[in-house]
Amino acid sequence: MGSFFIVIGVLASFSSIMSEVNKKRERTAFLMLPASNLEKFLSLVCYVTVVWVACLVLAFVVGDSLRMAVRALFFGDEWVSAVPLWCSLLWHGLEPFGPAQTVFAALMLVWIHSLYILGGTWLRKYSFIVSSLVLVAVPFIVQYVCVPRGEHLNLFVTQLDDEGYIVTGYVNPLVYVLDVLSVVFAVFNYWASYRIFKGFQLITNKWTNYDILKR
Repeated sequence: MGSFFIVIGVLASFSSIMSEVNKKRERTAFLMLPASNLEKFLSLVCYVTVVWVACLVLAFVVGDSLRMAVRALFFGDEWVSAVPLWCSLLWHGLEPFGPAQTVFAALMLVWIHSLYILGGTWLRKYSFIVSSLVLVAVPFIVQYVCVPRGEHLNLFVTQLDDEGYIVTGYVNPLVYVLDVLSVVFAVFNYWASYRIFKGFQLITNKWTNYDILKR
């Protein structure tokens, strides 16, 4: 359950890339900094990606420590941290991955990151909700477009040995198509985010950070 909230918090942090500079005064002050637009954009992306995620993980560690302290002081329980367990589950979840699964998962994470960055840059309201709805809708679209009706989409079919390592495996050719599309859409999302960011001086719409009448 704790890992679920961490994932939600991480995605929410990505979509809040412009939350600190959405107001006119803060935006004006930020745009007047002695740096290029690209440097300012990258600083915001790094801030929500590195600093916010580190703060969420630290909050999880502190909260778990407080839980152990309360349980030990008032109920006499042993000091059993959930952090090593969470790390162990994460590590064992990655162990069976073969090269194709690893590349696919990495590219999916990059695409998801770019999606929430674009949502947070473009939308001034409900960016997390809209980005999440798009993220949920994409697998259904892929299923509808690429798989005949009545069949299931199996990207990977693997057989594991007793130690949990892959001994045989089948990779659906669609995986490689999705890999390429992930790179293309990730590059587009980052590029679009930067283009929208450069036009912040002309923001007029209260819902989006894009002026359709801009020439």
